[in-house]
Amino acid sequence: MSMINIGSTTPSTPDDRWITRLEWATALGRYSYNRRERLGLTLDRAAELSGVEVALWLAMEDCSWVPEKLGDCQAIAATLEVSWSDFDLVALLVRSAQQRN
Repeated sequence: MSMINIGSTTPSTPDDRWITRLEWATALGRYSYNRRERLGLTLDRAAELSGVEVALWLAMEDCSWVPEKLGDCQAIAATLEVSWSDFDLVALLVRSAQQRN
């Protein structure tokens, strides 16, 4: 299993904190897209393997949907061959960042 690595920043100004929240808000979508591509999975195949609807997977990659259910996070993480706990943690951070924007 691969670890999720999306980088880290230490915000120092209000503008930096806003940018960091935006980065988190899009991190899961960008990461999921890039990982799926590296694995050679089509959108349809990734959705099929995870049991998530194609529209939801696409929404995740477009940064408009973040999985909330643990089962969804586990299935998506397994499809992307990453640690489900890391994926779930990033999803939690993304949801938190989106709520602050």
